[in-house]
Amino acid sequence: MDNRYEADTRSHLNLVCSACGKIEDFALNLPVPVEIVHQETGFRAVESRVEYYGLCRECNIKG
Repeated sequence: MDNRYEADTRSHLNLVCSACGKIEDFALNLPVPVEIVHQETGFRAVESRVEYYGLCRECNIKG
């Protein structure tokens, strides 16, 4: 996995195009609040990354 530096620290999904490598942000709250994870497991999360892989709009149009 390549290292990336995320400028947007708000909760969001990363949309990664498998064809051209473009990465887009999609604003969305995390599926599970970190407080719930900590309450249930004792694990204290300090950051997370959620990524969806597929084809961006331009690569979908290209076919």
